[in-house]
Amino acid sequence: MNIFRHLQIKGGKQRTLLYFLLVFVALFAVFSLVNPWRQLYLSNLNTGLSNTLVFWSVSIWLLVILCFYLFFFKKRIIFSFPLLSAVFIVLSLSLSLLLPLTSNDLYSYVYQGRVWSVFGLNPYVHTYSSLFQDNFSPVLNNYWSFRTSPYGPLFTVFSGFFTYIFQASLLGSLLSLKIFFASLNIAVGVLIYRFRFSLASFYLYAFNPLVLFEVAINGHNDICLVFFLIWSIILASRSKNKSVYWSFLLLFVSIAIKYLSLVLIPIWLIIFWREASSRRSRFHVILNFILAGLTSLLLYWYFFPNLSIFIASLLEQGRLVHFLKSPLISWLDTALNFFSTNHLNIAIFSGRIIFLILYLFLLIRVWLRGSRENLLYYSTLAITILLLSFFTWMMPWYLVIPIALFSLLYNQEKYQSLAVFSIVMFTIYGSITYIILR
Repeated sequence: MNIFRHLQIKGGKQRTLLYFLLVFVALFAVFSLVNPWRQLYLSNLNTGLSNTLVFWSVSIWLLVILCFYLFFFKKRIIFSFPLLSAVFIVLSLSLSLLLPLTSNDLYSYVYQGRVWSVFGLNPYVHTYSSLFQDNFSPVLNNYWSFRTSPYGPLFTVFSGFFTYIFQASLLGSLLSLKIFFASLNIAVGVLIYRFRFSLASFYLYAFNPLVLFEVAINGHNDICLVFFLIWSIILASRSKNKSVYWSFLLLFVSIAIKYLSLVLIPIWLIIFWREASSRRSRFHVILNFILAGLTSLLLYWYFFPNLSIFIASLLEQGRLVHFLKSPLISWLDTALNFFSTNHLNIAIFSGRIIFLILYLFLLIRVWLRGSRENLLYYSTLAITILLLSFFTWMMPWYLVIPIALFSLLYNQEKYQSLAVFSIVMFTIYGSITYIILR
């Protein structure tokens, strides 16, 4: 009874909201069990429109209403953390039992892992499409199997680990990766809460429908980057007396998942350099940065025995162009379409020039005003500017990264309005993107 009393809600009107959330969890848990991965061994894994997707389409908008109700009308969260975290854990793990609905990236993670763990080949040199002898080849081969791995070496180690353990079971490989992602998602929520013990900040992230959909259901590896990036920012924002080695190392580890967080290195170096009060302390900053970088290079050494393989991997990603591009490039492309036949290339070039200008301006601001107190703020701005202006391939699951950063930023009172507004906009943008895609 003491446990239930501890978890009791403090208000009366909000019980309806909690009961709805619990029903939502129960429905998804039951639905995932009565609809068990029945399409797994079909030749077409692009499940697209299905009864499950229809169910999610209705549920996601209900959860959007629930997620932001308190921020627009109540302005505060009155549930207890043990209660919300328990619901979050059950919800995340229940959703991880579902077959991916609108993406086949999870299958790509499996076959890229198998290239290394089962066949002993380098996935940055060899493609899965050439391995016809693999038992799962008829099921796993898709458009992306004709390309080398686009992810960092640490994620290759993660996917290789699970595919090695479950190399004879496709279902085991897929489910283990999904549960791994869901567990990291839970860990990110806890890290966000424990940063300043803000229940509102935790709520913004944990019950964001886009995050739940992309991480727990579709199983995207962006959560691995988010986990190490949030952890590194929290360490970097702590007392100035603490060593910056572990902050830099975790930042480099996040880069070894996906290369997106490379954009943060100059910002962090400037901030740590500015706060150093003596030549000796600045020497320690540079030394810790170099040591962390050299440590992280061990992750690259095995898969990239020479620099040309790494460069080829990056260039391969740069050639990908999708009609879903960064918003700035999409807008420029649409506008230039009326004036030039080469509108796409001009839009890409212009968008990246604008990014460089904005990024340079941001670095100047960091040089003049940067400190550990606003390291999170400037890091969040840098990632957001990069996503909005740089990429020629910008999918909804990329938005999990800024949503996590803005949820953490909500802990700082002067940025709360910016954080909530940005999270709402990213969530709506990601949801509308699926309407366009499907």
